Amino acid sequence: AWNGYALFAGTSRLHLTLRGYYVDFPLLARLVRIGAPASVTGMERSLVHLAVGRIVTPFGTAALAAYGLTRNLEMFTAMGSMGLGRASGTLVGQNLGAGNPQRARKTVLWAIWYVTLIRGSMGLLLLAFPVLFISIFNSEPALMDVAVTWVRIQAVGGLAMGSSMVFMQSFNVAGDTVTPMIVTLISMVGVELPMAFALSRWTPLDQYGIPLAITVAMIFRTLVYIPYFVRGRWLRVRVID
Repeated sequence: AWNGYALFAGTSRLHLTLRGYYVDFPLLARLVRIGAPASVTGMERSLVHLAVGRIVTPFGTAALAAYGLTRNLEMFTAMGSMGLGRASGTLVGQNLGAGNPQRARKTVLWAIWYVTLIRGSMGLLLLAFPVLFISIFNSEPALMDVAVTWVRIQAVGGLAMGSSMVFMQSFNVAGDTVTPMIVTLISMVGVELPMAFALSRWTPLDQYGIPLAITVAMIFRTLVYIPYFVRGRWLRVRVID
């Protein structure tokens, strides 16, 4: 309500009005075409997280708690990469709109360097002091025995996750929302889920095959994004004709 008042009252530099308003079906179609794949990407992540939780459940409450804890720490360490990913996407959109695709490409590279530095620093802290971070949530010995290994394995994958988030945000804002949807589907449904099940059920890794599968999927997602970024097709996606 506050934002609506600011936009329509005419007291801000951006003044909205309903004069000349009409239903623009071509514009609505473009919104759906661009927005729907991005929505599907978010759904894929949520559904796969639930499915992985189901794979973890037979290993008991300690393993399930460790899975939930590593997801929380993943979001904690992702704070910097999420912000940089959005900033990169914003600058990519501005530079593409200004007809400067090379600067858009450089923006992504700079964001990846920064996010790698941030996630690398956090990853080293998690590798060196996992007990410190786990104790923020729970300090029970039974959980510590399991969660330390979970955290250390996924700390490695966090390095790749930062870069993949920058790629995804940049491609989405450039208007190429289909590629992140497909890459997420392949990496999470085609790699993470079957690998988590196979490694945890049919190898001596036991429950630790699950965080290993999550880490491999993170690295795979980034490796797939790199050649697509280099080819530059995402720079040529037309949002408005």
